[in-house]
Amino acid sequence: MNLPNFTITPNTLTLITTYQCTAACPNCCFACSPMKKERLTYQDLIYSIEKTHTSFPSIKLVVFTGGEPFILDNDLLKAINYATQRKLGTRIVTNAFWAKSYKKAYLTLRKYKNNGLTEINYSTGDEHQEFIPYENIVFAVRAALDLSLSVAVNVETHDTKKFKANILKNDVRLLKYSNNKNFIVTGGLWAFKNSEPTSQTDVLLQKHKTNELRDKACDTLFSNIAISPKKTLFSCCGFFVDKTKYLQFGKLDQDNLADCYFEQYDDLLKLWLFISGPQVVAEFINNHRKDKQIECFGKHPCSICEKIYTDASNLLILNDNYKKIYPQIILKHRINMSIYKKKGDPNEYL
Repeated sequence: MNLPNFTITPNTLTLITTYQCTAACPNCCFACSPMKKERLTYQDLIYSIEKTHTSFPSIKLVVFTGGEPFILDNDLLKAINYATQRKLGTRIVTNAFWAKSYKKAYLTLRKYKNNGLTEINYSTGDEHQEFIPYENIVFAVRAALDLSLSVAVNVETHDTKKFKANILKNDVRLLKYSNNKNFIVTGGLWAFKNSEPTSQTDVLLQKHKTNELRDKACDTLFSNIAISPKKTLFSCCGFFVDKTKYLQFGKLDQDNLADCYFEQYDDLLKLWLFISGPQVVAEFINNHRKDKQIECFGKHPCSICEKIYTDASNLLILNDNYKKIYPQIILKHRINMSIYKKKGDPNEYL
């Protein structure tokens, strides 16, 4: 395999700093809770950044997520500072449990901005708000924008939810920021773990939303390296990947990172997910079996991917029929690669 012509290198490092969280959302993809203690130490954080950035100078952004990263306190602050010294952008994904007042939020974020933080993402919604008051999000958003940080709020969304993204967008306390290009509010399709929409209306609406993602490729594969609290290397953004061995490609302190990363290009299924997305793969599998169909509509793409990988019979079908799909996958990937090489921008790949 001619690696320079066939591969791209990652632009984002995602550090899943801990599985401990101040919330315990029933549908959390990692089942995070206050009871979980797994975390990356300060030394782990620094080593992860240093090793990944040295192996891949293409890395431009370090994302600190969890669990709840702010639990790491000063270790998180120093890791932000270290990434900044390496001229890397930094983002924290948090539930804003610490933003109990505007003053507290402002003082906390000012400290992080002074150490180089460039972006912050907040998560909220019905499940989050059982543990973290909505007021915290408002305080945290105002403080971040007043400090000129880029802010994104991801609202857990399905059609049985009471809290909608528009509630935040129309909050009078945030209206003065409505034209701020650094402020984004999105409704993220919720990845159900223990429950699903129940009424027929809810199911149909959820199916309509998810059908829009049919041709959505998995844009975290190959563009992102994620590292778990157990120092496992994940191939994608992390949803369910801690339970899917095929999306784990090594250990941070045991393997040559670059070699492990490039070996993934020998995995035809990963390439297919990368260029076409899990729903296309699932539909191919369904067309080659009569029983145990993979439900696609109304499902989060990561949930579909989990179903593909966790049923050995699905992988057997792909193995038995790979010759039918191999040429088109490789052709599409090479066409995309030629566009990427000319543009020089990873976002132009797909």
